[in-house]
Amino acid sequence: MIVCISGVLKGFFTITVDNATANDVAVSILKRRVNGWEWSVLNGEYMHVRCCAHILNLIVSDGLKELHHSISAIRAAVRYIRLSTARVDKLSACVLKEKIDFKGKLVLDVPTRWNSTYKMLDVALKCQKAFERYEEEYSKYSQYFFEEEGGKKKFGPPSKIDWANASRFFEFLRSFYQATLKFSATKSVTSNCFYLELGEIFNLFKKLALTNDTLLLDMVSNMKKKFDKYWGNLDNTNLLLYVAAVLDPRYKLGYITYCLCCFYDA
Repeated sequence: MIVCISGVLKGFFTITVDNATANDVAVSILKRRVNGWEWSVLNGEYMHVRCCAHILNLIVSDGLKELHHSISAIRAAVRYIRLSTARVDKLSACVLKEKIDFKGKLVLDVPTRWNSTYKMLDVALKCQKAFERYEEEYSKYSQYFFEEEGGKKKFGPPSKIDWANASRFFEFLRSFYQATLKFSATKSVTSNCFYLELGEIFNLFKKLALTNDTLLLDMVSNMKKKFDKYWGNLDNTNLLLYVAAVLDPRYKLGYITYCLCCFYDA
């Protein structure tokens, strides 16, 4: 990193990296080196910006460590269909019979990547009626799930309750998915949108904490702990991200001040 920057950039403002411990050490060395070159801005105090998209990924991943059985049931149904071209064709026929306006393909998630789980639920929920019709017309579908695997009953097929639960999980994850897209944009400025998305997520946690939604409360509790670790205290946040929001004419200083009071009870 130091070799790449040396002799190329002067007066650079910040450097954004993910949360790997090695990067903390590298940025610390870089800060000391750049201060010695007298190229830094504000003595490099705010040089290190932690990647917001990466932090968001850590937050959601913590909440989804133990997936609800409803998501597992839908994953099992999607995997069953995708294992055979004939099954895919039969499900496509069910989509047509149910007059569902969808021409895409089923998405099977990667359990370690929560955004792929979000995409899987997005497609599966659109095809819910097709899955239900498939179950009615093809008895082998239900029989497959009644068979044991490794001495344990398989998840699935998804019940009405599973579909309802999955819909609630999907709506909950939508805010995080949209925030990730904004943080990860490559053709537009992203620093000014950090504060707005932070507020949306904070308000979502606050709203759910006041409900008796047992389906989501455990997930939210784990996510809030990780959220507080990185963004729950002003000392843990690069203040230049707030400056970027102040310079956005849609928010300005008054709005930021109001939100800071709400976030940190100050």
